[in-house]
Amino acid sequence: MSRGAARDDRAFFVPDLGLRGERGPMGESVLRDVVDVTFTDGIDRIDSFTVTLVNWDETTRTPKYSDAKDFLPGKGLALSLGYRGAGELTTMLAGEITVARTHLPADGLPTLTVTAVDVLHRLRDVRRTAVYEKMTDDAIAKKVAKRLGVRIRTTPVDGPVHPYVLQDNEYDVVFLLGLARRAGYELWVEQGDLLRFGVAGKTEVHELVWGGGTLVEFEPVLNFTRQVEGATVRGWDRSRKEPIVASATAGALPGPREKDLKQALAAARRGREDITVGVVASAGEAKHRALGRLRTLGTEVLRATGSTVGLPEIRAGCRIEVGKVGTRFSGIYYVTGTEHRLGRSGYRTHFDCRREW
Repeated sequence: MSRGAARDDRAFFVPDLGLRGERGPMGESVLRDVVDVTFTDGIDRIDSFTVTLVNWDETTRTPKYSDAKDFLPGKGLALSLGYRGAGELTTMLAGEITVARTHLPADGLPTLTVTAVDVLHRLRDVRRTAVYEKMTDDAIAKKVAKRLGVRIRTTPVDGPVHPYVLQDNEYDVVFLLGLARRAGYELWVEQGDLLRFGVAGKTEVHELVWGGGTLVEFEPVLNFTRQVEGATVRGWDRSRKEPIVASATAGALPGPREKDLKQALAAARRGREDITVGVVASAGEAKHRALGRLRTLGTEVLRATGSTVGLPEIRAGCRIEVGKVGTRFSGIYYVTGTEHRLGRSGYRTHFDCRREW
């Protein structure tokens, strides 16, 4: 596990951005017209960004970009963020423009705002019905990605072979998100076009320090709502024509190390959750689903929001190590979503995260 990237010694003084269209990088004349850029991502939503430009040519006294081909819906557009003199800019997303909005105000200059989305956008174009037999979750994910011509990398925990999984008139991305959630996995995009399916978390940990460091704000929230002692999955063995029941306990999963917090969480857990499913292959698969449900509930115990100086490397799916916020809340968090905003007032990164035990 490596540390780094969010260093305090970086020159954060002059934010910079890059835009690349289908004809290549856009020049300084275009970048000077950019008023605002906002990039958002999340482990359960499609990555996107918006760019707002001054849409006015002072020489011709006509709109400058709204009649151009570069910003038409359907055209490719890539966004990079970073700082001048700090090496290459970081590519946030190489996507496809889906919306182009022109604003001609009563006062002030006209603007053009375009929205671009990532590769997951293409996965929701067609609803499909498909059957997957005798396959693991990651094998199903690979098959869906291959059919769509999308690169995929899976990092699953050892999981069961499903005798029968139905995709019932669903968008591929919705089907994959549901498949991931049922197994306690997640689905996200890296590097603009690499689909990731499996256990959350990346190897690099970015250090963020509050009070004079890169961490500007941090708001952790402890929430013991809906925490249960265990979960029971009830299914049906289609071949043997008999019920299958399997249980798992929350104590079998990693939890907080701090003694007071550990005891408080244990005391807050009440009852068990009963989950009725359709066909399951074995008691092993049923237990796998029960553990997945408890794992999902466990992610709600400690969540936080925060903001930093603009850090392009802080993205959904990465991990951060938060320091100097007290013993209880210092530690490693998994980032579930970010918003990167660069405008006339500077560059800031806002993030949502949950604690990893």
